[in-house]
Amino acid sequence: MRLTAIGFVNGMVRLVDALSLEDCIAQPFNNTHREAITHIAFSHNCDYLATAVSQSRFVSLNQCLF
Repeated sequence: MRLTAIGFVNGMVRLVDALSLEDCIAQPFNNTHREAITHIAFSHNCDYLATAVSQSRFVSLNQCLF
């Protein structure tokens, strides 16, 4: 399965299947971000997902549990 992470303007991040666009996890990540997600990156082994917003130096790191 190939994953795509989608960031929203409210700071939420969803993990979806890249082909079907169906949710891969029941609940979206509701990060500590309160603004639009501008940067998303997976670790080399896809165990972690990093997100960031443009106005902050803070990066949220989530373990991908799927």
